[in-house]
Amino acid sequence: MNDFLYIDKKFNEIISIYKKKRIPLLIDLNNFIYKNILLNKIFKWILCINKINYNTCGKCNECIQSNINLNINFININNFIIDKTINIEVVKIFIKKIYRYNNSKNNTIFYIPNLNLLNDISINLILNILENYNNNIFIIICCKNINNIPNTIISRCFYIKTYIKNKLLIRFIKNEFKNIDIKIINIAINIYEKSYINIINFLINNYNKRTFFFNFFYVSLINNNFSNLLININKNNIKIYDILYWLIYLFKDLLIIKTKIEYIKNIDQIILINKLEKILSVDNIFKIIDNITYHINNIKKNKYINKSIIKYNIIIFLEKILLNK
Repeated sequence: MNDFLYIDKKFNEIISIYKKKRIPLLIDLNNFIYKNILLNKIFKWILCINKINYNTCGKCNECIQSNINLNINFININNFIIDKTINIEVVKIFIKKIYRYNNSKNNTIFYIPNLNLLNDISINLILNILENYNNNIFIIICCKNINNIPNTIISRCFYIKTYIKNKLLIRFIKNEFKNIDIKIINIAINIYEKSYINIINFLINNYNKRTFFFNFFYVSLINNNFSNLLININKNNIKIYDILYWLIYLFKDLLIIKTKIEYIKNIDQIILINKLEKILSVDNIFKIIDNITYHINNIKKNKYINKSIIKYNIIIFLEKILLNK
């Protein structure tokens, strides 16, 4: 499963729980480089005041509710730190805030970015509040080492574990392809993580096609004309499934840059990514990713689907978003 689909799966899993019960959320973010994307999706859903039309509203960029820095209903324990440590006094202030907002009609997020930084006394104080708040309070706790978190905390939370890269697979691939540029190998591993067959296929058959595709994509963007892109895709027999996966990772990298995460996968396409970053809002990036994900799922469900039409639709959709046509 690619990273964005994985994030989407985790997000839907969390939201389905929240719709049934307001249980505290404990997320193990050990080595998970897309933590900000997952958390932002969760925060956005909780604070959204238009949940009935959540998937079609499209006004998040204009909505003050989605701006965490300005939203009074987003309480980060780090905001109460004075001497660079989360001491017991900081935790007490945080807990008082929870009690203060307990009767509020608005959804309020209480966020602890890293529970591992709290000492045992502070964790016990947090423990006392985990079962004593109303349905409009959302307690979200992150940690980097679940092994150091008491079972009493874990048992009172909905625990989400995010995956870690398979380092053995990475080492094996690098040993197998010693004659290929290490940068290309890293790109293959980043894009097709944990899928040995896809990594091999990419290194042997698809890297040059991908480079060709993105070069034409960039030229189309500069020239404000995507018609030649579709012609060249068909002329060079580039498969739609590959195009969709290359695009979803490209726009995911763009989302990473927009949300201030440093690590990206398509390091060889940074010029294109920087160009797109100036054009697209976060909301439009999500629209593109959702559209690509939709087509990927359709192809998976129906192997007889007309792939030429999908190629046409995706290029037209990109042209519409990128060139405002």
